Amino acid sequence: MSWIVRKIDMLTGAVLASAAGMALSQTRAFITQYLQRLGGHLDEARLSLDRALGLADPGNAGARMVIEGLRLQGQARLAELESAYRAIATADVWTQPLVFLRHADWSIAEATARAFEPALPLSTESLVFTLSGVVLALVVYEILKAPFALAGRGDRRRRKVSSHPTA
Repeated sequence: MSWIVRKIDMLTGAVLASAAGMALSQTRAFITQYLQRLGGHLDEARLSLDRALGLADPGNAGARMVIEGLRLQGQARLAELESAYRAIATADVWTQPLVFLRHADWSIAEATARAFEPALPLSTESLVFTLSGVVLALVVYEILKAPFALAGRGDRRRRKVSSHPTA
């Protein structure tokens, strides 16, 4: 029984490490596709703001307030998108995933994930991300199973002690 448990443990660790490695290997491709989609939102925000700025000033005070509100919202959204794009696009390759997490627009990230096309990562950076995912998954797996291994050792010790007769 012990042999099969060890084999299942090894297989589980290998599967988790492979899955994490493959997932992290796609980090750069996902961020690239996210930036493309973010750039589209940025272009659309610029276009919408240009249209709002081009609206004629109506004589009606209520309509003027609505148009001014649209302009302010458009400017705020444009500034937000430009800031996020600039931060993510200019971050170095090693900090880019963290910068992405900090500045991402999650509705755009969700849309990117739905349309995501995996890439075949062959760059040094992508290979480092892959290996990082493998190591991280193995470390997390070992940490998560440690309490069970310790509990199992305690049970075996108690059984050994109880099976030896006292003199």
